[in-house]
Amino acid sequence: MGLGGSAGGARAAGGNGRGADERVDGILRALLLGERTGLTQQTRQDFQRTGAYHALVISGLHVGAALPVMRAAWMCSAYLVSGLVCRQRRALNVIAGTALVFLLIEPGLLFDASFQMSFLAVALIAGIAVPLLEMTVEPYRRALIDLWNYDRDLHLETKTAEIRVALPLGLLSLLTNWTLLGRLTWCCTQAISWTVGWVATERPVDMRVPPPLLWLGVLFGLSLVCVWLSFDRGRAWRASAWAGFALSLALLVAHPFPPRLTAGRLEFTAIDVGQGESLFLALPDGRTVLVDGGGLPDFGGSRAQTLDIGDAVVSPYLWSRSIRRLDVLAITHSDMDHFGGVPALLDNFQIGEVWLSPIAFGEEDRNRLDAITARGIRVKFLKQGDRFQMGAVAFHILGPAVGAESEKGRNNDRSLVLTASFGDHCFLLTGDIEARAETRLVDGEALREADILKVAHHGSKTSTQDVFLDRVAPTFAMISAGFRNPFGHPHPTVLERLQARGVQVLRTDLEGTVSVSTDGQRL
Repeated sequence: MGLGGSAGGARAAGGNGRGADERVDGILRALLLGERTGLTQQTRQDFQRTGAYHALVISGLHVGAALPVMRAAWMCSAYLVSGLVCRQRRALNVIAGTALVFLLIEPGLLFDASFQMSFLAVALIAGIAVPLLEMTVEPYRRALIDLWNYDRDLHLETKTAEIRVALPLGLLSLLTNWTLLGRLTWCCTQAISWTVGWVATERPVDMRVPPPLLWLGVLFGLSLVCVWLSFDRGRAWRASAWAGFALSLALLVAHPFPPRLTAGRLEFTAIDVGQGESLFLALPDGRTVLVDGGGLPDFGGSRAQTLDIGDAVVSPYLWSRSIRRLDVLAITHSDMDHFGGVPALLDNFQIGEVWLSPIAFGEEDRNRLDAITARGIRVKFLKQGDRFQMGAVAFHILGPAVGAESEKGRNNDRSLVLTASFGDHCFLLTGDIEARAETRLVDGEALREADILKVAHHGSKTSTQDVFLDRVAPTFAMISAGFRNPFGHPHPTVLERLQARGVQVLRTDLEGTVSVSTDGQRL
């Protein structure tokens, strides 16, 4: 019978066939056959947020010739064949031998996450779970075999025989009525669906955390090996192994440790996000500021976004430094190559407050702003001339310049422009401003020299004019651009202007993530 028939029979037996039952039907298809087309987006998100998504993507793959099934089939075959050729069956040897065969055929599999999970999971089952079961549950399993055969009691270990005698109840009978079985299956799936939905909406179970440090991962792995080896050792050896495992597990749970920041220094890092921008500031007192969240150019909205830069690039960079909170998220303007990663950052990190340009977001961006305020995050609209301190760092807002709001269709010139000064040094962050906004800044009195210039608009020829460079006189220029991007950024004329003034250029498209830091005196 096809799944449609069996699921339909189960639904007829145990449900009303309407509303939420479609969700259950989709879950059943994914669990039994790996057919995930019936899963709604909400169902996928609920299972992902609760850590149960593997049940949907793995269970059904056991039907057919998917790679996990093929690996399992090879391991099972090797285990069975070893008995036919009069070899003692040792699961760990079979696992290692099968893995070696796969690696001889394709060495690159060693770095494949699916390959690692397949063999490490089975190795943990064979090396630790099975011995644990033999020490705890196995006597009860043996006691339940042929329960009514009293002669068997005479040939069992004393402990196992005692369990058989002490059992007050016999075995439960199996369900043989298919209607009841269908109803039970449907009800169980409904329970799974309800539980996953409830946990996903009512409990904060989807907190993202940094991956463990290399030494911590190695320590945890070694502790598992010690536990496995301890089963054939004395009691003292086992106690030591389990103590080591408990310690490594405690460290793993306690991770992440304090963020890896250098006290007493102002750090300015341009994260390599491709053809977009995300700038990280670590302040001397340990506070953190992220300017823009990266993203992909939307080409006027005509191109579907296939990669979330905020989730796939910016978040992992911050997690790699054990950062889970951003004191400030500043968004210079609403272009997707600056804003696209922001929603993921709002999900993945605690945000103290958000800084915005008061004119860089229009009515068409209302939903984006509502998504921020709905989280209870304080939003601060900054205007030209605002000054404030964060510890020893002085921030000065230079733009958007007065009059920029009247320029329709020139969103770049409405970008938030600011300086961060610490000691003798000043960093200038320019968003995507173009020549007209630069001219306004030059005509004003606030613009002054800066040691580090974040080049505007990814090095476009529409920005970084001669008069602007002469006024700022930077020592270093940072350019955030994508490798071989279709816009030709940074433009050769911009690079020529910088080179003519002896400015050292740091480019993410050629050098990856780049950082400059200062103690207030030296860069």
